[in-house]
Amino acid sequence: MCGRCACSREPETLRHACAYRDGRCRRVVKPPWIHDGANYRPSYNVSPRTNTPVLISGHYPHLRSFDFSSQDHVCQCCCYAGGQSAERVIQVMQWGLIPHWQKEDQKSLFLNNCRVDGMLEKPSFRMPARKGQRCVVLCDGFFEWDHSCCSKGGQPYFIYFAENGPTSEMVEIEETVPGEAKVGRGEGRLLTLAGLFECGKEGSTPFTYTIITVDADPTFSHVHHRMPAVLDGQEAIARWLDPARPTCDLIGGLVPSSCLQWHPVSTTVNSVKNKQPECIKEIKPPSRKQKSLFNYMNFDTKKQKLA
Repeated sequence: MCGRCACSREPETLRHACAYRDGRCRRVVKPPWIHDGANYRPSYNVSPRTNTPVLISGHYPHLRSFDFSSQDHVCQCCCYAGGQSAERVIQVMQWGLIPHWQKEDQKSLFLNNCRVDGMLEKPSFRMPARKGQRCVVLCDGFFEWDHSCCSKGGQPYFIYFAENGPTSEMVEIEETVPGEAKVGRGEGRLLTLAGLFECGKEGSTPFTYTIITVDADPTFSHVHHRMPAVLDGQEAIARWLDPARPTCDLIGGLVPSSCLQWHPVSTTVNSVKNKQPECIKEIKPPSRKQKSLFNYMNFDTKKQKLA
Protein backbone atom coordinates (compact mmCIF):
# COMPACT_ATOMS: atom_id res chain seq x y z
CA MET A 1 0.00 0.00 0.00
CA CYS A 2 1.14 3.56 -0.64
CA GLY A 3 -0.91 6.44 0.72
CA ARG A 4 1.69 9.16 1.19
CA CYS A 5 4.87 10.16 -0.60
CA ALA A 6 7.33 13.04 -1.04
CA CYS A 7 8.00 14.87 -4.30
CA SER A 8 10.11 17.93 -3.52
CA ARG A 9 11.95 18.53 -6.80
CA GLU A 10 11.25 21.48 -9.08
CA PRO A 11 10.08 20.76 -12.66
CA GLU A 12 13.45 21.41 -14.29
CA THR A 13 15.23 19.21 -11.75
CA LEU A 14 12.74 16.42 -12.44
CA ARG A 15 13.27 16.75 -16.18
CA HIS A 16 16.99 16.42 -15.69
CA ALA A 17 16.64 13.42 -13.37
CA CYS A 18 14.52 11.71 -16.06
CA ALA A 19 17.01 12.31 -18.91
CA TYR A 20 17.29 9.36 -21.28
CA ARG A 21 18.76 8.36 -24.62
CA ASP A 22 16.15 8.77 -27.35
CA GLY A 23 15.67 5.52 -29.24
CA ARG A 24 15.18 7.26 -32.59
CA CYS A 25 18.08 9.70 -32.75
CA ARG A 26 20.23 8.25 -29.91
CA ARG A 27 20.68 11.71 -28.41
CA VAL A 28 20.52 12.30 -24.66
CA VAL A 29 17.38 14.36 -24.06
CA LYS A 30 15.19 15.52 -21.21
CA PRO A 31 11.46 14.75 -21.45
CA PRO A 32 9.27 17.82 -22.01
CA TRP A 33 7.03 18.97 -19.18
CA ILE A 34 3.30 19.59 -19.56
CA HIS A 35 0.72 20.37 -16.90
CA ASP A 36 -2.47 20.74 -18.97
CA GLY A 37 -3.97 23.07 -16.36
CA ALA A 38 -3.01 20.90 -13.38
CA ASN A 39 -0.77 22.80 -10.96
CA TYR A 40 2.17 21.04 -9.32
CA ARG A 41 3.62 22.21 -6.02
CA PRO A 42 6.75 20.43 -4.73
CA SER A 43 6.11 18.94 -1.29
CA TYR A 44 7.72 16.68 1.30
CA ASN A 45 4.31 15.31 2.23
CA VAL A 46 2.09 14.46 -0.72
CA SER A 47 -1.35 12.98 -0.13
CA PRO A 48 -3.86 11.47 -2.59
CA ARG A 49 -5.92 13.89 -4.74
CA THR A 50 -2.77 15.99 -5.16
CA ASN A 51 -1.30 16.84 -8.55
CA THR A 52 2.12 15.28 -9.07
CA PRO A 53 4.32 14.51 -12.11
CA VAL A 54 4.34 11.16 -13.88
CA LEU A 55 6.38 9.96 -16.84
CA ILE A 56 4.42 8.61 -19.82
CA SER A 57 5.09 7.53 -23.39
CA GLY A 58 4.84 10.32 -25.94
CA HIS A 59 2.63 8.34 -28.35
CA TYR A 60 -0.73 9.17 -26.75
CA PRO A 61 -3.09 11.18 -29.01
CA HIS A 62 -3.73 13.96 -26.48
CA LEU A 63 -0.05 14.99 -26.72
CA ARG A 64 -0.11 15.74 -30.44
CA SER A 65 -1.35 19.31 -30.00
CA PHE A 66 1.49 20.33 -27.66
CA ASP A 67 4.53 22.21 -28.93
CA PHE A 68 7.54 21.02 -26.94
CA SER A 69 10.20 22.56 -29.18
CA SER A 70 10.74 25.60 -26.95
CA GLN A 71 11.93 23.51 -23.98
CA ASP A 72 15.66 22.99 -23.65
CA HIS A 73 17.32 19.63 -24.33
CA VAL A 74 14.27 18.40 -26.24
CA CYS A 75 15.23 16.71 -29.51
CA GLN A 76 14.15 19.11 -32.25
CA CYS A 77 14.21 16.46 -34.97
CA CYS A 78 11.78 14.23 -33.06
CA CYS A 79 9.52 16.77 -31.40
CA TYR A 80 7.55 19.57 -33.01
CA ALA A 81 4.04 21.01 -33.01
CA GLY A 82 1.51 19.02 -34.99
CA GLY A 83 3.98 16.20 -35.63
CA GLN A 84 5.62 13.36 -33.84
CA SER A 85 5.78 13.80 -30.09
CA ALA A 86 8.74 13.23 -27.80
CA GLU A 87 9.46 9.62 -26.90
CA ARG A 88 8.74 10.38 -23.23
CA VAL A 89 6.81 13.20 -21.57
CA ILE A 90 6.38 14.31 -17.96
CA GLN A 91 2.75 15.17 -17.32
CA VAL A 92 1.14 16.45 -14.13
CA MET A 93 -1.81 14.28 -13.07
CA GLN A 94 -3.96 13.88 -9.98
CA TRP A 95 -3.09 11.01 -7.67
CA GLY A 96 -6.17 8.82 -7.27
CA LEU A 97 -7.53 7.16 -10.39
CA ILE A 98 -11.15 7.95 -11.27
CA PRO A 99 -12.63 5.03 -13.24
CA HIS A 100 -13.85 5.79 -16.75
CA TRP A 101 -17.24 4.26 -16.00
CA GLN A 102 -18.02 6.55 -13.08
CA LYS A 103 -21.08 8.73 -13.68
CA GLU A 104 -21.05 12.44 -12.97
CA ASP A 105 -23.81 12.19 -10.35
CA GLN A 106 -21.99 9.45 -8.44
CA LYS A 107 -19.75 10.10 -5.47
CA SER A 108 -16.22 10.20 -6.84
CA LEU A 109 -13.91 7.25 -6.36
CA PHE A 110 -10.23 8.05 -5.96
CA LEU A 111 -8.25 4.83 -6.23
CA ASN A 112 -4.77 5.53 -4.87
CA ASN A 113 -3.46 1.99 -5.27
CA CYS A 114 -3.99 -0.96 -7.59
CA ARG A 115 -3.02 -4.50 -6.66
CA VAL A 116 -1.05 -6.15 -9.45
CA ASP A 117 -2.94 -9.39 -8.92
CA GLY A 118 -6.30 -9.10 -10.61
CA MET A 119 -5.40 -5.80 -12.28
CA LEU A 120 -6.53 -7.03 -15.70
CA GLU A 121 -9.92 -8.20 -14.39
CA LYS A 122 -11.05 -5.47 -12.00
CA PRO A 123 -13.46 -3.02 -13.70
CA SER A 124 -11.65 0.07 -12.43
CA PHE A 125 -8.26 -0.92 -13.86
CA ARG A 126 -8.73 -3.36 -16.72
CA MET A 127 -9.54 -0.68 -19.32
CA PRO A 128 -6.45 1.55 -18.75
CA ALA A 129 -4.34 -1.61 -18.37
CA ARG A 130 -5.55 -3.12 -21.63
CA LYS A 131 -5.23 0.22 -23.43
CA GLY A 132 -1.62 0.43 -22.29
CA GLN A 133 -2.19 3.62 -20.27
CA ARG A 134 0.87 3.02 -18.13
CA CYS A 135 2.89 5.65 -16.32
CA VAL A 136 5.95 5.98 -14.09
CA VAL A 137 5.19 7.82 -10.86
CA LEU A 138 8.05 10.13 -9.84
CA CYS A 139 8.84 10.86 -6.19
CA ASP A 140 11.66 11.16 -3.65
CA GLY A 141 10.24 8.27 -1.66
CA PHE A 142 7.10 7.12 0.14
CA PHE A 143 5.93 6.74 3.74
CA GLU A 144 4.62 3.76 5.67
CA TRP A 145 3.64 3.36 9.31
CA ASP A 146 4.76 0.55 11.62
CA HIS A 147 1.74 -0.04 13.86
CA SER A 148 3.45 -2.70 15.96
CA CYS A 149 5.17 -0.10 18.13
CA CYS A 150 3.47 1.56 21.07
CA SER A 151 3.37 5.09 19.67
CA LYS A 152 -0.08 6.42 18.89
CA GLY A 153 -0.83 6.09 15.18
CA GLY A 154 2.32 4.03 14.58
CA GLN A 155 5.91 4.96 13.78
CA PRO A 156 6.28 6.51 10.30
CA TYR A 157 9.17 5.54 8.03
CA PHE A 158 10.46 7.17 4.88
CA ILE A 159 11.40 4.64 2.16
CA TYR A 160 13.64 5.45 -0.82
CA PHE A 161 16.28 4.05 -3.18
CA ALA A 162 19.30 2.66 -1.31
CA GLU A 163 22.21 5.11 -1.38
CA ASN A 164 24.79 2.38 -1.92
CA GLY A 165 22.70 0.43 -4.41
CA PRO A 166 23.86 -0.22 -7.96
CA THR A 167 24.15 2.89 -10.12
CA SER A 168 21.44 2.74 -12.74
CA GLU A 169 21.74 3.80 -16.36
CA MET A 170 19.55 6.79 -15.57
CA VAL A 171 22.22 8.32 -13.30
CA GLU A 172 24.94 7.77 -15.91
CA ILE A 173 22.86 9.51 -18.56
CA GLU A 174 22.26 12.46 -16.25
CA GLU A 175 25.98 13.17 -16.22
CA THR A 176 26.10 13.43 -20.02
CA VAL A 177 23.44 16.11 -20.48
CA PRO A 178 25.37 19.10 -21.88
CA GLY A 179 25.81 22.09 -19.59
CA GLU A 180 24.12 20.46 -16.61
CA ALA A 181 25.45 19.46 -13.22
CA LYS A 182 24.83 15.94 -12.04
CA VAL A 183 21.49 15.54 -10.28
CA GLY A 184 20.54 12.39 -8.44
CA ARG A 185 23.06 11.12 -5.90
CA GLY A 186 23.30 14.38 -3.99
CA GLU A 187 19.55 14.52 -3.43
CA GLY A 188 19.03 10.79 -3.52
CA ARG A 189 17.90 8.91 -6.59
CA LEU A 190 14.47 9.72 -7.91
CA LEU A 191 12.16 6.85 -6.98
CA THR A 192 10.25 5.49 -9.97
CA LEU A 193 7.06 3.49 -9.42
CA ALA A 194 4.79 1.64 -11.84
CA GLY A 195 1.33 3.12 -12.31
CA LEU A 196 -1.76 3.31 -14.52
CA PHE A 197 -3.52 6.46 -15.63
CA GLU A 198 -7.01 7.30 -16.83
CA CYS A 199 -8.27 10.07 -19.09
CA GLY A 200 -11.15 11.99 -17.54
CA LYS A 201 -14.35 13.06 -19.22
CA GLU A 202 -14.82 16.58 -20.54
CA GLY A 203 -15.38 19.02 -17.69
CA SER A 204 -13.90 16.67 -15.06
CA THR A 205 -10.38 16.11 -13.77
CA PRO A 206 -8.47 15.53 -17.05
CA PHE A 207 -5.97 12.86 -15.93
CA THR A 208 -5.71 10.72 -12.82
CA TYR A 209 -3.37 7.87 -11.88
CA THR A 210 -2.92 5.02 -9.42
CA ILE A 211 0.20 3.35 -8.01
CA ILE A 212 0.51 -0.39 -8.56
CA THR A 213 1.35 -2.44 -5.47
CA VAL A 214 2.85 -5.90 -4.99
CA ASP A 215 3.50 -8.18 -2.02
CA ALA A 216 6.16 -6.69 0.23
CA ASP A 217 9.75 -7.89 0.24
CA PRO A 218 10.15 -10.29 3.22
CA THR A 219 12.28 -7.80 5.13
CA PHE A 220 9.99 -4.86 4.45
CA SER A 221 6.89 -6.85 5.46
CA HIS A 222 7.54 -5.89 9.09
CA VAL A 223 6.46 -2.37 8.13
CA HIS A 224 3.65 -3.31 5.74
CA HIS A 225 2.51 -6.40 3.83
CA ARG A 226 2.28 -4.44 0.55
CA MET A 227 4.68 -2.11 -1.25
CA PRO A 228 4.70 -0.10 -4.51
CA ALA A 229 6.01 -1.80 -7.66
CA VAL A 230 9.44 -0.20 -8.17
CA LEU A 231 10.94 0.30 -11.64
CA ASP A 232 14.70 0.28 -11.13
CA GLY A 233 16.72 1.74 -14.01
CA GLN A 234 16.27 2.76 -17.62
CA GLU A 235 15.62 -0.73 -18.92
CA ALA A 236 12.70 -1.32 -16.54
CA ILE A 237 11.26 2.14 -17.27
CA ALA A 238 11.60 1.74 -21.05
CA ARG A 239 9.93 -1.67 -20.93
CA TRP A 240 7.00 -0.36 -18.85
CA LEU A 241 6.45 2.64 -21.15
CA ASP A 242 6.87 0.74 -24.42
CA PRO A 243 3.55 1.13 -26.30
CA ALA A 244 4.28 -1.97 -28.36
CA ARG A 245 4.18 -4.20 -25.27
CA PRO A 246 0.78 -5.25 -23.88
CA THR A 247 0.32 -4.84 -20.15
CA CYS A 248 -0.42 -8.53 -19.71
CA ASP A 249 3.15 -9.31 -20.79
CA LEU A 250 4.64 -6.84 -18.30
CA ILE A 251 2.90 -7.47 -15.00
CA GLY A 252 5.03 -10.56 -14.37
CA GLY A 253 8.03 -8.23 -14.05
CA LEU A 254 6.42 -6.23 -11.23
CA VAL A 255 7.94 -7.94 -8.20
CA PRO A 256 8.94 -6.94 -4.65
CA SER A 257 11.96 -4.65 -4.68
CA SER A 258 15.21 -5.29 -2.83
CA CYS A 259 16.84 -1.96 -3.71
CA LEU A 260 15.27 0.23 -1.03
CA GLN A 261 16.24 1.48 2.41
CA TRP A 262 14.35 3.45 5.03
CA HIS A 263 14.62 5.39 8.27
CA PRO A 264 12.19 6.52 10.97
CA VAL A 265 10.79 10.05 10.73
CA SER A 266 8.82 12.34 12.99
CA THR A 267 5.07 12.03 13.38
CA THR A 268 4.99 15.50 11.86
CA VAL A 269 4.26 13.70 8.59
CA ASN A 270 1.02 12.32 10.02
CA SER A 271 -0.73 15.60 9.21
CA VAL A 272 -1.01 16.42 5.50
CA LYS A 273 -0.83 20.10 6.44
CA ASN A 274 2.87 19.67 7.21
CA LYS A 275 4.87 19.71 3.99
CA GLN A 276 8.29 20.93 5.15
CA PRO A 277 11.65 19.04 4.85
CA GLU A 278 11.33 17.85 8.47
CA CYS A 279 8.83 15.28 7.20
CA ILE A 280 11.63 13.14 5.73
CA LYS A 281 14.36 13.96 8.26
CA GLU A 282 15.74 10.93 10.08
CA ILE A 283 15.09 10.76 13.81
CA LYS A 284 16.33 8.52 16.60
CA PRO A 285 14.66 5.13 16.17
CA PRO A 286 12.17 3.83 18.73
CA SER A 287 13.52 2.28 21.92
CA ARG A 288 14.50 -1.37 21.64
CA LYS A 289 12.05 -2.04 24.44
CA GLN A 290 9.24 -1.16 22.10
CA LYS A 291 7.76 -3.84 19.87
CA SER A 292 8.75 -2.35 16.55
CA LEU A 293 10.58 -2.99 13.32
CA PHE A 294 13.91 -2.44 15.03
CA ASN A 295 13.33 -5.34 17.41
CA TYR A 296 12.75 -7.70 14.52
CA MET A 297 15.78 -6.48 12.60
CA ASN A 298 18.04 -6.28 15.68
CA PHE A 299 19.32 -2.84 14.73
CA ASP A 300 19.58 0.32 16.79
CA THR A 301 20.53 3.45 14.91
CA LYS A 302 21.57 2.17 11.48
CA LYS A 303 19.39 2.83 8.48
CA GLN A 304 17.39 -0.23 7.58
CA LYS A 305 18.03 -1.76 4.17
CA LEU A 306 16.03 -4.25 2.21
CA ALA A 307 18.20 -7.30 1.71
